Amino acid sequence: MLRKPGAPESNVKGIAAINPFFTGNGELPMNKKIWLVGLLGLFASWQSWAQTCSSNLGPCSITQQGNEAVIWLTGLDLTTVPSAAFTPAAVPPDPADETLRCRYSFSATLFSSLSPQIALLSSDDLNSLPHRLATYTDAQGDRKCAVRITFPGKVFQIYLNVSGDGSALSNYNPTPEPEKGFKGWFKHWLQDTTEAPGATDIQVGWNPSFNAPQKVNIVATFQPMKSFKSGNYHNESQTLAEKQWYGIFAAVDKEDRAQQDPDSIVTTFDYVFRSDPADLTPNLGLSFRPPWFEARTGTELSPKSDVLNQINAVYSRWPLVFSSTEQRSFLTLTPVAGIEAGTNFQNHTVVPTHDAIFRWVAGTDASLRVPPVLKWLFGPKPYTLSGIIRARFPRIAEEFTENQNPHLPETADRRLRIYSKAQLNIPLSRLLSGNVTYQYGDLPPAFRFFGYTISLTSKATSPGDFER
Repeated sequence: MLRKPGAPESNVKGIAAINPFFTGNGELPMNKKIWLVGLLGLFASWQSWAQTCSSNLGPCSITQQGNEAVIWLTGLDLTTVPSAAFTPAAVPPDPADETLRCRYSFSATLFSSLSPQIALLSSDDLNSLPHRLATYTDAQGDRKCAVRITFPGKVFQIYLNVSGDGSALSNYNPTPEPEKGFKGWFKHWLQDTTEAPGATDIQVGWNPSFNAPQKVNIVATFQPMKSFKSGNYHNESQTLAEKQWYGIFAAVDKEDRAQQDPDSIVTTFDYVFRSDPADLTPNLGLSFRPPWFEARTGTELSPKSDVLNQINAVYSRWPLVFSSTEQRSFLTLTPVAGIEAGTNFQNHTVVPTHDAIFRWVAGTDASLRVPPVLKWLFGPKPYTLSGIIRARFPRIAEEFTENQNPHLPETADRRLRIYSKAQLNIPLSRLLSGNVTYQYGDLPPAFRFFGYTISLTSKATSPGDFER
């Protein structure tokens, strides 16, 4: 609220006295503006939309069947590879013709109950799901092709990109029987959860060195999540329980070079609130996704430095997506802002530190995807250049180690802490990839400044990519 020209100064001060949200000059303070933007984002993320299936070749449909969702896409033209005849629902039957041919390649952008992340699935990922290609005769007497794909969990939004060339779906399995007993429990609670987008990311790397012994490192993130409603789904818009996920978050960044070891292990309980976007159709240019919110509570451990924190955190994420005619979601940016607060239980600083911890956190995640060069060898997954940057602003002095000079003791200060990582990812299969990884900065809890590291890594990860 601004003072009108000519208004007496005392009126403005009176406003501030009556309404503590405003400063003495009648303006909203920066911290209040941040909270206001956060509340507006929460309101935007509260919206619910009907289950939607769309494609570049026309409409498709979703049929929710308990813990599975069946996607139907009909009206495709016939191509050149044989497929057994199969009649989908609501089209005229034609079981006699076994010779007509149907071949299509599918990729998908998916938001489902398995993960709060928006998945980017290649044809290899969809080929691993129960599916069936079929031929039928439409109402005009033309021969057409149909596809049915069965997804685990509830599908809130899906966009299918269909092409008639490249690697294609095989005629795999029309009606898989639901798993029961221990096998069903294992698939529903463990396999589907750990294979969800962003749930598992384990890298083992080798650091080339020309004047020192070769070293290895491990950079791993484990974030399996479960929806608050994890079964008995219905064909309806996303409910309040389905907007929420719970799980664990674990991150390890360790290296056996003493002077370049981030020495960070974080383990927390995790909570996410996220609403589905209205439409996943890849519009050319810029698209906005609804913001989503995350809360964590757990520990930060630095074994080498013998530092232990109890930490609580809240973050908000504001995804931006750029798409082109050649590549959906080819560039994604997700600005992040949050607060980390907690208690320090153990440290080795020479200068005494306060037990309390409070940090402002800001940064962004980003990823750039390009079509694969050796598609015939490594498959259709795009190559990805991804990056992370986090800036932490301690409001209370915390431990800091100048790791590049091991003779300097640990100190306590409030200097800016920065961490960044860039990674080139080349998929070798659905689960394995080769990577070149660059890291710079320092990580909690010891904030051991390690300069920069470059490593060649092999990564095992969840099938499919995701917007990040």
